[in-house]
Amino acid sequence: MAAEAERAFPALQITEIKLADVLFSSVLLTQKGNVLLGSNQGLFQVSKTDNVPYPIALAGQPVNVFGQDQQGHVWIEAIAPDLTGLYLREDCGGLWLWEEENASLRTIPCFPYGRHKFGPDGALWTWASMNITFTKWKPGAFINGKAPDLTVTCDQDIIKNEAFHIRTVDFDRSGLVWLGTNGFGVLKMVTAPRKFTSYLEGTTQRVITEDPQGHLFAMGFRQTAYRSVQLDKVFPNPWATPFDPIDDRSITVFDNQGNAWVNSNRDSLFRIDARTKSKQYFPWKGLGLICTKDGKLLSIHQEGLLQLDPATAQSRLIPFDTLPASQLAFRYSRFLYEDPTGTIWIFAFKGLIEARPKEHSYQYHYYRNDPTHFGSLSEDYVLSVAADPLEPTRYLWVGTKGGGLNRLDRANGTFRHFKTQQGLPDNVVYGVLPDDHGHLWLSTNRGLCRFHTRKETTRNFTAADGLQSNEFNQSSYLRTRSGHLIFGGVNGLTVFYPDSLQFNEYQPATAITRVWVNNELASYRAGARQKKSAPLLEATNQGQLYLNLTHRQNLLSVEFAALEYSNPAQNHYRYQLIRNNSFGQGETSAWVDLGSNNSVQLANLRPGHYQFRVLGSNYDGTWSNQPDLLSFTIRPPWWATWWAYLAYILLTALAVGLVYRIQLRQRLQVQEAFRLKELDQFKNRFFVNITHEFRTPLTVILGLSKQLKTSKTPLSARESTHKIDLIQRNGENLLRLINQLLDLAKLESGNLNLNYIQGDVVPYLRYVAESLHSLAAVRGVSLQIDYPNDPIVMDYDPERLQQIVHNLLSNAIKFTPADGQVVLQAQVEKMVGQPSSQLLLLVRDTGVGIAPENLPHIFDRFHQAAHLEKAFTGGTGIGLALTRELVHAMGGAIKVNSQVGKGTAFRVHLPIRQLAAPAQASPPEPPTISTNTSASPSPEKG
Repeated sequence: MAAEAERAFPALQITEIKLADVLFSSVLLTQKGNVLLGSNQGLFQVSKTDNVPYPIALAGQPVNVFGQDQQGHVWIEAIAPDLTGLYLREDCGGLWLWEEENASLRTIPCFPYGRHKFGPDGALWTWASMNITFTKWKPGAFINGKAPDLTVTCDQDIIKNEAFHIRTVDFDRSGLVWLGTNGFGVLKMVTAPRKFTSYLEGTTQRVITEDPQGHLFAMGFRQTAYRSVQLDKVFPNPWATPFDPIDDRSITVFDNQGNAWVNSNRDSLFRIDARTKSKQYFPWKGLGLICTKDGKLLSIHQEGLLQLDPATAQSRLIPFDTLPASQLAFRYSRFLYEDPTGTIWIFAFKGLIEARPKEHSYQYHYYRNDPTHFGSLSEDYVLSVAADPLEPTRYLWVGTKGGGLNRLDRANGTFRHFKTQQGLPDNVVYGVLPDDHGHLWLSTNRGLCRFHTRKETTRNFTAADGLQSNEFNQSSYLRTRSGHLIFGGVNGLTVFYPDSLQFNEYQPATAITRVWVNNELASYRAGARQKKSAPLLEATNQGQLYLNLTHRQNLLSVEFAALEYSNPAQNHYRYQLIRNNSFGQGETSAWVDLGSNNSVQLANLRPGHYQFRVLGSNYDGTWSNQPDLLSFTIRPPWWATWWAYLAYILLTALAVGLVYRIQLRQRLQVQEAFRLKELDQFKNRFFVNITHEFRTPLTVILGLSKQLKTSKTPLSARESTHKIDLIQRNGENLLRLINQLLDLAKLESGNLNLNYIQGDVVPYLRYVAESLHSLAAVRGVSLQIDYPNDPIVMDYDPERLQQIVHNLLSNAIKFTPADGQVVLQAQVEKMVGQPSSQLLLLVRDTGVGIAPENLPHIFDRFHQAAHLEKAFTGGTGIGLALTRELVHAMGGAIKVNSQVGKGTAFRVHLPIRQLAAPAQASPPEPPTISTNTSASPSPEKG
């Protein structure tokens, strides 16, 4: 049990295979699923039935089976009998191929003391321990004696030790060779060729010059020239001057005729003839030198630009309009740059000076660092300038000493700054050279940088990529006519052609290597010395790492690695943290770039379910295609769990409900008190109004009855009839009021019956309206009736229709002042979306109108009683309420529009149906209404 507990995979079944006097050296699982064993007694195969090995080839020969190629050949090599060292065969016959298909064996040539192994890509590697040289072959090329693909020799000093010996070798997917040694550790060999080639090792290089023939020479080594960028063919420099051996600060340019001009910085300018190489001297007190597109020579003077015309040998000073700041002390520079527009850029003083061509002269513009203006030059010490490779007439790139890279937008004169925070290796930018693909190549104190001018991305290179050193020199940069870029530094020259650079396309896997929780390392298994509270890493069903933590374990540190070790210091990383809270809501953050930092700390993490993702790239910026994942859960404290929140919600709901019930009870009490108060007021208003409505006809009836009873003189028949008619009309008005109250009660209880008859409704409407002519005449109001000539045959209830029209007209007359107008209009109207036509009754007046705030309540019962002061005669306030209920009972609708001071209009829509039996007799004559003005004055004024 103890032995099984020490096994890494205790669940796997293990079968031990033993043979007497046989030592097994190697195991190979073939493409056909057979298990082959190399041993000191030859080649064995394991039986699939009983797991017993049996010999198949090379009986008695100590061998090692080391691989199978893509053609199915099993490769076998001879080894020492004790399996501890290499076996030397004088006839070099210690290598065999075994054909699995037909179980045949053949010998192939090999090298003495040679070892062999297959790499992950199927290539065959061979090496000899004596000189640590590794050779990479295609298996077929090795068998047929053809040339290898690659030969690499280990150049580390440790191999010179006499005790050094290689014990084992392995190859990874990225092409690295790993050497296990006898006590000297593990060595790494990079088989991929370096990107850059460097020359003149051990020398420090300054200004580099190319002559019209493509020959190269450098400041400080002007006596020597090189015929090509390989710097392999040396010859005497034909452009050397007498001062070159003692003055290494000379600047050389070539004019349009191929003549060389050398500014020796010794108050002299030399012209070297292109054909005869004869030298001519000119007095000259300027720094730096360039030849412009128009063939003129320019140098820097403290007071302006010095210009020389080679054709006339005439010189002149083009003075600055404002003297610049103090001159820079550094002298290894041309200090001048001409862009494609012919503009000269001067960086010999503090800041940057722009000199634009203008009428055989220059117009100057000055750029300086302004700490108060973010868009100014970041640093006054300018080291190099270059036009933008894509838009050379708009943008200018400026390298500074400490201020990083600047981009000048010539359209508005503002600068953008790019420093180490944006990916540059250093803020000192010595040289700036563009290529043909929108990149700038920058030399710094920390290697070389490729910067994309539009994507604003960087790719940094170091001495591990083949640079002469990580430290470059000021003014030591050149783009040749062939497109090669040359950068000089403290250890020679680095030369390359940008389009020929080869990058590592291997996508490395990324692995999380260590996790700390609250600064305590998490482990996979609980150890004897481990604290009980220490975090343990688990594996999910998908094979991902998982941690289950408490709310106090909210500080995580994660370390990871991109599994590509060619140049691990240049591997880059980015991570993303995804959080799901207890309710399943996700919070996904953006990918965070870490640069070359291979660890990250996550602090003050809130409770929730997290997934940490990390991606890595190799030193050439090729990223992993799949991130490595770490899932972890930070459990909330008990008072922040979901059931705690549920309890909080329930308690809050109970508290809110209790408070609401208390407040509701208080509001109901207040509303009940207010309702009782309104009810009392309503009762008072109602009884006052109803008493008034009852009192007026009763007073008339009683007064006329008393007159008839106590009259001392007999009345004529006409007078008696008139007084009796008045008594009858007032009695009918009183009865109508009582009937309205009863009808309203029937509508509330649902006991009101409608007695429809079928007939022409127009004559009946005319009868109802004419019954109110006398009331309108007394009020001085004009009552008009507008109806169609054609009959309108429909079902209607005469009594209810009379109530509707009578109430609307009587109200309109009551609320219309003298000389006003009331109109009743009847017409047939086809409603949109309705299957049948409708009868439209429109009653409009020119009365006092209804205020907007009262319109919503106009059909409320007893509403009118509160506004008697606006009417010329009172009312009970139940007429319009009854009208609306009757209209709805007949399947219709009523609407009102009104403007204060202009009048009111009521629109009644009633459906036109013809379902009832036709009327057998004329419709009943509508009752008359008393105006109460023809009666004699009542003796009781009340």
